[in-house]
Amino acid sequence: MSCVSQIPLLALLASFAGGPASDTLPRLEEVFSVSELRLYRAKNDYKSHMNLFRKALERNSKLLSAYGKKSDLRAVLKVLADMKALSEHALKETPAREKDGRSRETKRLEIRARRIVEAMEDLKLVMPFEYRDDFDDCIRSLEKLRKHLLGQLFGRVAPSGSFSAPAIAHGLLASKPVSRAFSLAQSADGFTDEEYTKIQRAQKLDRRTRVFLEIAEDRLEALDERWIRLTGKEPPVTEKKRKKKKRKSRKDEDEGPLAFHAHWELLHAYERAIDGIMINIDEKANQRRLSEKEIHKVLKRFCENVLKFEPRLETMEKLAVQLDDDDYWLTLEEARKTTGIARKGCRLGLGGDLE
Repeated sequence: MSCVSQIPLLALLASFAGGPASDTLPRLEEVFSVSELRLYRAKNDYKSHMNLFRKALERNSKLLSAYGKKSDLRAVLKVLADMKALSEHALKETPAREKDGRSRETKRLEIRARRIVEAMEDLKLVMPFEYRDDFDDCIRSLEKLRKHLLGQLFGRVAPSGSFSAPAIAHGLLASKPVSRAFSLAQSADGFTDEEYTKIQRAQKLDRRTRVFLEIAEDRLEALDERWIRLTGKEPPVTEKKRKKKKRKSRKDEDEGPLAFHAHWELLHAYERAIDGIMINIDEKANQRRLSEKEIHKVLKRFCENVLKFEPRLETMEKLAVQLDDDDYWLTLEEARKTTGIARKGCRLGLGGDLE
């Protein structure tokens, strides 16, 4: 076959393998199901639309997984294109009121988009290499949507060139003054302004680990308090410990800095604190900035706390059943995953001391 005769065939194969995407955004009629489109047209408020986009993305995520298992590559490409279009259409939605942009429906869409991205990253690895660009295009759209939603939920994102929330929260920056606008942009981790200041000032690994552990403990303690309010009983895992502690008054709980945090936000901050410790320890170990003895000392303290935190997540599961909150269930799953990774890392890092 001559080179000339191969060109049409190669062009056809490229079209199946996900060639350059069209600049034209597909209409909602092309990406919504019939029932979804009917609901979209029937309800014209932002919260209903966010709820609908979440369900449409969930539906497509399940289809993507099913088609991926069957190696139905053409169907996989179609679903990726639909999910990208859904993300971009969701970005075009504008809340009529500021509180609509910070609504429960907005939170649920952001959490679901994050979980979908994680699943897509895993699925991408088992797909033929030439399909990676299609996955990456869809992931970029979902991440853009997430960033937009987080901006609505926690205050507008800082101008380009500012550092991201993980960079501050995980201690990858030197201590420097933080403006009020920048502070709002960092709220995605769920830490208070005072906690961010402590993290920035704690430049040594030992001290920074202690700050993160305090944050994790405070969030679990706040969730324990809410368990007591809901059930009238002490949390089963922490009952003995709590009887020895001086109980906070109801007034202190109502007026504390965490009083207005949603249940899932408390658990999310716990998860980010645990993850922050692991990132800091890994950084110091990989760059050999501390002696092995110093790192082992910090790791041992961290692991002792992880062993105490892990069973307390059982109470968090019971709380999830009582709340029947999708946001909380999703965040609990992530908290368990991160705590499990920490548990395994402790076992390996301490040479099996924890077993």
